[in-house]
Amino acid sequence: MRDARVPKRKGVPAWKKVLGRIALLALFAAALSILLFQLDQMTRHGTEELDFVAFYTAGKIVNGGHSNRLYNVHLQQNIERAIIPSGPFMPYYHPPFQALLFAPLALLSFPHAFLIWATITLAAWGLIVYLTRLTGYRLRTWPYILWTGICLFFVLIALDFGEDTLLLALVFLLAFLALKRRRNYVAGLALGLGLFRFEILLPFVFIFLLRRRWKLFAGFCTVGTVLLAVSAALVGWTGLVAYVRTLIEVGGAAAGPWADRSSASMMPCLRGAFDSLLGGVIPHNFLFPAILAATFFLLGWAARKFKDIDRPADPAFDLEFSLAVIAALLSGYHVFIGQLTPLIVVGFVILAYEAVRPRQGILGNRRGTVLLLLIFGVVAGVAAVHSQAFSVEVVVLLGVMVWLARESSRTQRPETVR
Repeated sequence: MRDARVPKRKGVPAWKKVLGRIALLALFAAALSILLFQLDQMTRHGTEELDFVAFYTAGKIVNGGHSNRLYNVHLQQNIERAIIPSGPFMPYYHPPFQALLFAPLALLSFPHAFLIWATITLAAWGLIVYLTRLTGYRLRTWPYILWTGICLFFVLIALDFGEDTLLLALVFLLAFLALKRRRNYVAGLALGLGLFRFEILLPFVFIFLLRRRWKLFAGFCTVGTVLLAVSAALVGWTGLVAYVRTLIEVGGAAAGPWADRSSASMMPCLRGAFDSLLGGVIPHNFLFPAILAATFFLLGWAARKFKDIDRPADPAFDLEFSLAVIAALLSGYHVFIGQLTPLIVVGFVILAYEAVRPRQGILGNRRGTVLLLLIFGVVAGVAAVHSQAFSVEVVVLLGVMVWLARESSRTQRPETVR
């Protein structure tokens, strides 16, 4: 990892250092102001679009002793209407075990519970910032400002909707740190904690399964088994069947209580891309197999490119890990912009990798940075034209994957140390 660390800067003009520090302080001040404003707006002027409403409702159901009816739509609607008399129905379709996390918060009033959840979200961001120091990388001022902007983008989305997505980024970072230290079983345990977003974690672990990382898979299955047992104890086997039925309805609903949450064109994943390009052109019965085939092809390609999985000290490992993360995000069947928080880890790796490379020309060796900017530029462009076709992000994300594969192949690979 020593070769990946940023060397000491020599001959940097004092005015550039001062300007960089002022820009960094200004960005943090702006971030803090925006976060405080967001919290004030959400606590004063309504919570109709908050995902946290569904989390809070699930906690209420558990506290009321009706865990076996956790996925009863009518019960969820009745409780939500008591919280928010008007507004769209926000159904709870997360795993049963996650409802236990929100049960203590549901003992409080909704505004107080949300403020605590927002605090947890900000604490997760702070922990991510702290843990990046353990990667061995150090970002210089301007790359750090850019990375902070990436973090802020996802933090604002998480706060705006009361989502749990910052915890997902934390899970990926913990797994990355464990893998860098050759603790595959611990990495599997960390990934198991992310099963509240299993639609992303399962494709990611599948890549390691293709690479025969049995210890990581064992750690993942250990946590998965415990969480399955907890879920069964909470909702019963009939409740688990109801949960599976709910997932099927959410995944393919065009009408009913799930319809406002299942617009595939909003999804920056393979499902969104295929639905946008081929939806209505070919029968739905053929669309799903096409998505499935493309998913397995992409995951297989990502596993094949993970050639340095036994060389965690090699910078190529970091690039290939990032490639695997993006492959998992694209393979998720129910993924929205807010769920792309693992890009926080990917962005940090890319910016740190390019920070130590010599400049060549205008773009030179900063193509990864340009692609990162393009990801969020597309989001801004789509939002500016009042469109929800975020599936166009798939093209940019695939471009990042190709760049990562190309760069990892160029990186010098020392002899494998076992």
